[in-house]
Order: sequence, then structure tokens, then C-alpha cells
Amino acid sequence: MKLDDLKTGMIVTLRDGDSCIVMRDFINEGDLFVSMDENKVIGWLYFNDYTTDMRYSGIAALDVMRVYNARFYGISSKDALLWQREEDYKEVTMKEIEKKFGCTVKIVGNEDEHNNGWIPCSDRLPEDDDCRFYMCTVENHEDDPPMYCQYNEELGFGFYSVIYDPDTLGFIDTEFKTNSKLGYEKVVAWMPLPEPYKESE
Repeated sequence: MKLDDLKTGMIVTLRDGDSCIVMRDFINEGDLFVSMDENKVIGWLYFNDYTTDMRYSGIAALDVMRVYNARFYGISSKDALLWQREEDYKEVTMKEIEKKFGCTVKIVGNEDEHNNGWIPCSDRLPEDDDCRFYMCTVENHEDDPPMYCQYNEELGFGFYSVIYDPDTLGFIDTEFKTNSKLGYEKVVAWMPLPEPYKESE
């Protein structure tokens, strides 16, 4: 179905969940998607801002996802839905993947996609040993805000502290104290901190 196939009275559902009524040649406004609330017009979108395949220019949340026959809208009927957008991806379960390959599957790589950026320590540990901080989730506190820890390749997660001369207050050295030595529980997942903000030139 294309934009020009829509007729007055049809109902469309947008990607953001809002529903609108199709109004063709509406007074002096032209062709519109009209958003209603308790029989009151609360806004509209112009056909001219849509591509022929009913995608809104620049704002994906306003893409048309489904088109209903107005007579059946809100009623459980196969005839109600006239058209539904088919996305470019297919949702599958882990069981379906394992059935396809005929073996147990473990997802590797693309940690940012599978764990919202969190990297389980059982998968890998930080490679940098330069005193930088990482966001960390600790055992038995998965629902709490993350800790900010540093990492030492030999000792694990913890914190560097600076040792000063008690008389001159001059710098002497750094000391690394592990989370366990400080009484914190084991880190189970970590995430690199984002790059600092830089103003565009």
C-alpha cells in the first residue's frame, strides 16, 4: 500500500503508537493525518511530509506502521487491518537459532547491542591499564547504580591512590587497592566511560 492509496476515514497507526484519521482534501489544508482525542482534533500531519511508502521525512517515530478499515477499527477482525509495514529485520528466539544451526549457540561480540553496553567479566576484561575509570556492576548489587572503578591487569578492579611525603607533601608513588581489599564485592560486568564532551568547531 502506498500513500496515494489511502482514503478518507481510514485509520493509521504511527510508529510512536498514536492513531490518526485519514482526511483527503480537508478544507484548505489538503491531505492530512488528523490526530483525535475524545472527538476533538488535537493536531495533524501533512501528506506532503511523507514519502510514497508512508515514511515521515526525518522523524521515524511518525512513520505509518498500520492502516485500518475505519468500519472495523477497534474490533477484533481480520478485515480490520488493511496493511502493515514489514520491517527490515526478523525477530527470532535463541531456541529458533539453535534449531536452525543444530547446536547450542553463544552470542559473542557486539556487546553494546546485546547487553546495553555492559560487558560481562566472564567474556573479557579491560585491555587498558592506564588508570582510567570504568562503570562497574558488582555482585549482589545489580539493581543499584554502578560503581566507578579502575583496573589493574595483575590485580583486577580497584582504585589507585596517591602516596605523598608526609613532610614535604610531595608526590612519592601510587598504590593500587583492590575492591576486595577495600571491602567491595566482586565486579561482574563493566562498561567503558563515554568520550568527554567536545564543542563542535
